[in-house]
Amino acid sequence: DILFIYNDAKWQRNKLKVRMWNSKHQLDLQMDDYLYGRSIFTLPQLPLNPTQFNYANYLENQGIAYVLTKNTVLYHKRNYDFLSKLDLFRKHLVDGFISKGIVGQELSVLSALILGDKSGLDREVRSNYAVAGVMHVLAVSGLHVGIVYLLLGQFLNLFSKKLMPAWLKLIVLILSIWGFAALTGFSPSVQRAAFMFSFILVSEFKNRRSNIINSICGSALLLILINPMVIFNIGFQLSYSAVIGIVLFYPKFYPLLYFKYKLMDKAWSLVVVSFSAQLATLPITLLYFHQFPTYFLVSNILVIPLAFLIVFFSLIFSFTWVVFNHSMFIEFPLDLLLKGLNATVEFVHGLPFSSIKDIWIHEIESIVILLIIFFVGHYLYFRRYFAIVCSLVLVVSCLTFELVNELTLFKKHSIRFYAVEPQCLVFTSSMNAEVIYNEDTLDGYAKELIDGHLTSEGFNHISWRSLKKNAPKQMATVERLDELNLYAFRDWRIAQVTTNDLFNCTDLLHNIDVLLISKGVFLENTIDFDKIPAYPIFDSSIPKWSKFHEEFALEQNVHFINKKGYLEFTVD
Repeated sequence: DILFIYNDAKWQRNKLKVRMWNSKHQLDLQMDDYLYGRSIFTLPQLPLNPTQFNYANYLENQGIAYVLTKNTVLYHKRNYDFLSKLDLFRKHLVDGFISKGIVGQELSVLSALILGDKSGLDREVRSNYAVAGVMHVLAVSGLHVGIVYLLLGQFLNLFSKKLMPAWLKLIVLILSIWGFAALTGFSPSVQRAAFMFSFILVSEFKNRRSNIINSICGSALLLILINPMVIFNIGFQLSYSAVIGIVLFYPKFYPLLYFKYKLMDKAWSLVVVSFSAQLATLPITLLYFHQFPTYFLVSNILVIPLAFLIVFFSLIFSFTWVVFNHSMFIEFPLDLLLKGLNATVEFVHGLPFSSIKDIWIHEIESIVILLIIFFVGHYLYFRRYFAIVCSLVLVVSCLTFELVNELTLFKKHSIRFYAVEPQCLVFTSSMNAEVIYNEDTLDGYAKELIDGHLTSEGFNHISWRSLKKNAPKQMATVERLDELNLYAFRDWRIAQVTTNDLFNCTDLLHNIDVLLISKGVFLENTIDFDKIPAYPIFDSSIPKWSKFHEEFALEQNVHFINKKGYLEFTVD
């Protein structure tokens, strides 16, 4: 948070949230520290490509307006208030885990499970948990708060009513729940669970029957009143969708099967809980993550008991480490459980067809899916066939929307330029796409980004062509001409210019529609683009920080890929 800004020769009081990079100074920062220094306020970078992560929107939803760059810290003051002491306590716990040999992936998973700190999770671990359908285990939520509530409640029941009267038990439980919420950083899902359990505990104390839906809605309303931007938080959306799904669908699905043995009954209960949560969160997960974990029921049956035990042993470890400065050898079963958890998730991830990927749906389609789930739930509760009819109508509407989209796509021909390096020329015709690049290999991020966007639009056949690996001259959608990197696409001519040779061929130059200019071209006193009919583009080889190219692009109306981003031409 920025408290004061020195601008126009005076100090201005300004409550402003910003993000500051700490890479240069490597300061040992804690929560609520005070910094005095000089910085440049810059707006967050907007995405240059479609389907690219919108970092600016992400910061905006967190209430962060600017990013501070070129930071010079002149004064750093440590502030020892509640938040900073809580941060020190969290670091003390992590140091305890490390000193007892819990390191690597086990430490990163444990920090996510107990402290809500997912910064240590690498991409592979995140992918494994997401594909297995158990990413919710790493996001501290109602599951973890419920485990704390259950364990502490059972422990307090050991005391007599004289030693632990009902009012004292209520205070201890509520303080413990909110203490755990504070320890994990007050994420929206933890706040939701803490509010809900607090409402339930107060209702039980007053001998009133609590309505779980009222508790859910009440906690959501409180969170939105405290921070209206929380409604855009994906964790908030997933958390409330999951708990509403469990509350509404569990009572209808659980009685469908009966098991005489308690262990089988518990397994069936876990299956129903997992299925209910997955069903309710389906529109959100498909919209944001574009994949569906096929073995989520199996993985949840295996993982949730392990997560329960890990939270149990972690709480004991935390207590003994803080009070006695000793782990009481809890690290051995804890480390074993963490290794077992990671191995289980990796095993499910490695199974064939472990996930259905590249599922791209529109916001409207996600709302339609949500309405279908709503009408299915309506039928389960009220047995009204009107709900089934509405569901079928919505399903047909969704399929019709997809069919119309495919027919539109079949008639569409386009040339696309993405802000990725190396620069790719993308030609689409009917349901096919041709991606051409002038390198041996294409960067994994660039390929994933282009593939994601083309797949989201419905292109089911994408060809990747490297010019350095003898790509054929005649391809499925485009023809590569011999002279000066020229491409013929329907009636259009596209030239990829790496030297000034083309500008000496006046006749050829006036027959080109799109001119893609690389950093090897010498521009000063050479070209007047107003006299050339081609649409000029500075490709991604030209860095965005080049002031000369930026000024030249403004003067001559050149599209600067690394500044303006993605460009598409529709070809008749």
